[in-house]
Amino acid sequence: MPFTPWYPSDRIEACAPRSAGVYQVRQNELRLYPSGKSAMIHYAQADLLVTSMAKFSRSSGRPTWLYRHRMVPGKEESQRALERLLTRFYRSFGEYPTFDPIG
Repeated sequence: MPFTPWYPSDRIEACAPRSAGVYQVRQNELRLYPSGKSAMIHYAQADLLVTSMAKFSRSSGRPTWLYRHRMVPGKEESQRALERLLTRFYRSFGEYPTFDPIG
């Protein structure tokens, strides 16, 4: 599943499209999961990527977190793509991606 290159939160408005798709969020350091380590902390599906990503960044993000997206036409296909990503992550790391929200 091809994604864009990573970009910082201050570039979401410039990089994320106003279309449906899925996005990922990663932190700089690796996080320990039950079956390994990963920098991935969040996956989501959105009808408007730019809006969802900006809202997530404002409410939960840290300036050092990085974002990337994949445009997927339509809400149903975006949801299926998200489910595949989460299933693959769970199989690899033994739990779903998690993060500690600010405050």
